[in-house]
Amino acid sequence: MEEYMLDPNVRKAWKIYPVRILGRSISDCCEEPTLLVQSMEGGFVTRNCSKCGQYTKLPESVFKNEIDLWVACPRCNGRMKPEVLPDKNYGFVCTPCDIYIKLSDLLPRWEDLWPFAGRPPGARSTNLDTSEHPC
Repeated sequence: MEEYMLDPNVRKAWKIYPVRILGRSISDCCEEPTLLVQSMEGGFVTRNCSKCGQYTKLPESVFKNEIDLWVACPRCNGRMKPEVLPDKNYGFVCTPCDIYIKLSDLLPRWEDLWPFAGRPPGARSTNLDTSEHPC
């Protein structure tokens, strides 16, 4: 199976487009909805608090059964199926066309959405006082 490589300009535009995908949970930190974001190079995806950016893991069962995105195959236009890819990241697979698209290619990067970019998702400085936390 081969990865379908999105045009870099299309990927860049898509990642900054203001549509967000809900993570199907409420954050523990701020009791706000979570959003799906690309957390690391390579395609790792997390659910991050929509208010402060604190992250939690996106469970496989939630990705496969609750996110419910219709991703159309760029070759046959059929609906691609959510799967765990060979590299262990989440993505969408078209079995007849033998291609996949990484979920992370469709999501914004976490540092593009929260003002404390430069730290890993969910990281806090050791001397963080409560006035720094946006919640």
